[in-house]
Amino acid sequence: EHEAARLVEEAWAAFDGLDLVVNNVGIFERTPLEDLDVAAFDRLVTLNARTVYLLSTLTGRRMKARGRGAIAREMRSELPPGGKLTMKRMGFEG
Repeated sequence: EHEAARLVEEAWAAFDGLDLVVNNVGIFERTPLEDLDVAAFDRLVTLNARTVYLLSTLTGRRMKARGRGAIAREMRSELPPGGKLTMKRMGFEG
């Protein structure tokens, strides 16, 4: 949380505010879900969901107070090599 807050603070100061935040983050485990261990699952959730949540809320509050700004997210739905469905960008797939 502290790193996300620091990132937003530094970016906000450097650009005198932000007009657009693009959440384009994600990791991908090439492991079938049933074989995925808890530590790998936690990494997926932390990066793919928590980071998007933190950066969106931290910047969104500032944008709302300023009266302008937008948050976008880049998503892809695709099959990895081998054609097995896996989790990708959990909780934010449209």
